[in-house]
Amino acid sequence: MSDPPLAFRRHTRLGPTEFSRPAPAIRPGKQVGVRLKQDQLAALDSWIAKQPKPISRPEAIRSFLAVGLHLVSRDPAEFPGNVKRDISPR
Repeated sequence: MSDPPLAFRRHTRLGPTEFSRPAPAIRPGKQVGVRLKQDQLAALDSWIAKQPKPISRPEAIRSFLAVGLHLVSRDPAEFPGNVKRDISPR
């Protein structure tokens, strides 16, 4: 009997050693995937283009998250990552 067509083959899951690799020690944290709509991505890219120094999309999103968390926190001491950064748009 011949093998079934590729579309009908049962998917086999790879084990953890074959599928993933450990996170690098130099990048602490957890990766979070986010989908952005076209208008959100365009606004983000527009803001990035206006910055005096080149900034990546992930760094821009981290900056917005830091500002947002700071603005909504009632106590500045509870703000996670209470680090002084210059993230103001210029």
